[in-house]
Amino acid sequence: MSFTNSIEVNCNNCVGELRHIWTSIGFDEINWSYTERGKYLLKTLKVRNEYLDTVMEKPYYVRNHNIFTSGNMLSYPAGGSTNIYMENEDGRAYYSFEIIDKIYDNYVEHGFIPIIELDFMPLDLVPDSKDLSSDWAMGRDVGHESYEQNKWKLPPKDYKKWQQLIEIFANHLYGRYGEQVQNWYFEVWNEPNLTNYWLGSV
Repeated sequence: MSFTNSIEVNCNNCVGELRHIWTSIGFDEINWSYTERGKYLLKTLKVRNEYLDTVMEKPYYVRNHNIFTSGNMLSYPAGGSTNIYMENEDGRAYYSFEIIDKIYDNYVEHGFIPIIELDFMPLDLVPDSKDLSSDWAMGRDVGHESYEQNKWKLPPKDYKKWQQLIEIFANHLYGRYGEQVQNWYFEVWNEPNLTNYWLGSV
């Protein structure tokens, strides 16, 4: 049994205001947010135009994956990376906020409020990470290997180091952006109920 329905839309008939019920956006490629195209896109969401009084009636929230992921600081391995966390040969942690600052400086400049996912697992916090070393020059794709495939989904090899990463990251944000960080949202991982994103049991 089959049937056909017809819907007619009269675009010349204005029946009222389009009220936005959404106040957030999200996208995977976190590094594109501070490129010229990314900045332009964020800017267009807040400019006035002839069709809507303004696209953003109030500040929008913006949410991304991969704030802790290791990679080439572009789109590898899993939609973006920042290399915030690394360890030297002695296992001592050191941190880089260069990419982190580019991302959130741009959001704050354009009036967005971050929803921060605390993910994914940095390479040097992955168990047996020494077996996963790669040549991650800026923008270089090193091909499919185990970290790209699923190691970023693993729990940390050391929960104390993971805790320190979270504390240092949060303190850095507060030191750079001040009181407004209290209005930001923080989320522990992305959809940990799915093996697409989490391979741990806790």
